[in-house]
Amino acid sequence: NYITGTALFDSTGLGDSVNHDSKYERLGEYCSIVEQLLKGGATVSFQGAYYALNNVILPESLSSELQPINYIAGKSDASLKLTRETGSGRLCMAIPENDFNQSVGDYKTGFHFGIIAREDEKSAYKLLAEYAPADDTARKIKEFTTTRSAVIWKKELLSQSKVANVNDIYNLTPFINGHSDVPYLVGSIENVAKYILGYLIKGLNAIVIEVPMTGYDEFKYINQVFLSVQQLLDTDEN
Repeated sequence: NYITGTALFDSTGLGDSVNHDSKYERLGEYCSIVEQLLKGGATVSFQGAYYALNNVILPESLSSELQPINYIAGKSDASLKLTRETGSGRLCMAIPENDFNQSVGDYKTGFHFGIIAREDEKSAYKLLAEYAPADDTARKIKEFTTTRSAVIWKKELLSQSKVANVNDIYNLTPFINGHSDVPYLVGSIENVAKYILGYLIKGLNAIVIEVPMTGYDEFKYINQVFLSVQQLLDTDEN
């Protein structure tokens, strides 16, 4: 998962004054260098606007079956341009299932989201309230930092959070209350699995899961969700 850097505030502190679109040009050079090095078998020399290498080689090379599948993080036009130029996938924060339609793209898409699922919806939302309780100070900080950020997806999540239903499966409560930077899918194991199935049917290619630190074994419940997804896929194929 290739990223351009860090938050605008941190970039300033680090003395990185490269503008948004130029960061993706720089990332493109970086992607090219890594790809050449991983192929192995020859020295790599590179001269770009941001990076320069002279006869560099990795001591070991990766076999073809171990070559990584690359994803570019972001939702801007500059990130999409680099995604297509490098033949990578696009990794971004999950959007509501009704708003997703991968058939219009010519690239793979991965979504990042968290999961809080239990046998019934009431238990899942009770845990959500414990994990991400309302906090006015945290909300104000989240809104302040997001509105001053150059990150498009954060601004989009903030806008969505103002009209979102707190009882929806696609849930932004952890985001707006300052407990996470990603959307969550919340509800019964069955309903969360059906929601993920909707993503897959529409063309989602990869999933990155945030596991909430609730004090319970969330891996167990997340595993149950994906076992249910597999059962639904098997049923759909039949």
